[in-house]
Amino acid sequence: LELQNKLDDNLQEAKILNNISGHYIRDGNTEKALVCLERARDIMIDLDQIPLLAYIFNSFGNLYNRQENYSKSLENKEKTVTICEEHSMMQLQSQVTVDLADCHANLGLFDSTLSYIDKALPLLEEFDNVMAIGRSYLIQGRIMSNMDDSEAAIDSIKDSIEEFQMCDQHWLILIGNLELAMIYTCDASHKNAERTFNKIFKLGRKIKGLDIYVLLAKMLQASFDKDKNPDDLYEEIKPYQSEPATYQHWYFLSESYANLDMHDKAKECIKTSQKLLKERALKNSNKEHQESMLNNIPLHQKIINA
Repeated sequence: LELQNKLDDNLQEAKILNNISGHYIRDGNTEKALVCLERARDIMIDLDQIPLLAYIFNSFGNLYNRQENYSKSLENKEKTVTICEEHSMMQLQSQVTVDLADCHANLGLFDSTLSYIDKALPLLEEFDNVMAIGRSYLIQGRIMSNMDDSEAAIDSIKDSIEEFQMCDQHWLILIGNLELAMIYTCDASHKNAERTFNKIFKLGRKIKGLDIYVLLAKMLQASFDKDKNPDDLYEEIKPYQSEPATYQHWYFLSESYANLDMHDKAKECIKTSQKLLKERALKNSNKEHQESMLNNIPLHQKIINA
C-alpha cells in the first residue's frame, strides 16, 4: 500500500509539472517549462506510463513551437502521434496532427502540410473539435496562398473564420482576417483588403494583447495606400526591430517607403526584414528546415531577393 501511494504521488507530481509547464510556456518562460517537462518525462518513463507520456511529448512540442524551433517541435509531436496510434488515443492524435501541419507549413513543406490536414479533418469532425477544424482550414488557406491558388486560399480561410466564430475565438478570427488581408493586398484587391482591415481594427480595439497583429495590418494597408504616413508606423515597430517575428512588418513597411520614393528608408527596412527572417530560420535545429523556410515560401523569397 505504501509503495502504491508513492507511485500515485509520483504520477500526480508528473501531471502537475506538465500543467505548470503550460503556464510557463504561455508566459514565455521556456527555461522553467523545460525543467518541469524533463522531470515529468523522467517520472513517466520510470513508472512506465507510456500513454501519459504522450501528453508530455506534446508539451515539449508546444515549448519548442513557442521558441519557433519547428524542427524540435516536430520531433516531439511525432513521438506523441506514435504513442497515440499505439494506444488508440484518437482525440489527442487528431489535435496533434493539426500541430504537425502547422509546423510543416511554417517550414514551407507544403505537400506534407496538406497531407496532415487531410488526416486530421475526418477525426476532428468526428470529435466535433470546432477550434481545431478552424485551425486546419486556416493552415490549408496559407498553403494554398503559397501555392498561388488565391481563390482556394480565400475559401479555406473564410471557412476557418466561420469555425472560429462558432467557438467565439475572436483572436483567431482576427488572425484569419489578417491572412485574408495579406492575400488581397498581394493580389492588389484593395477594396476587399480595406473591408478586411476594418474588421481587424474593430477586433483589435476589443481584444487586448493583439497589438503586434494589428500593427501588421497597418503595415499591409500602408504598403499600397500612399495617404498613410510610414514614419508613424516606423516609430511603432521600432521597439520590435530585434524580434524575428516582425520580419513581415519590416518588409511591408519597406514597400510603403518605396511607393513614396523614400528609397533610403525602404532599403533600411528591407535589410531589417532580411536579417530577422534569417534569424527566424536559424532557430530551427535542422539545417534542411532552415533552408526550406527560406526557399520554399514565396514571400520569404521576395524578402531575400529584394
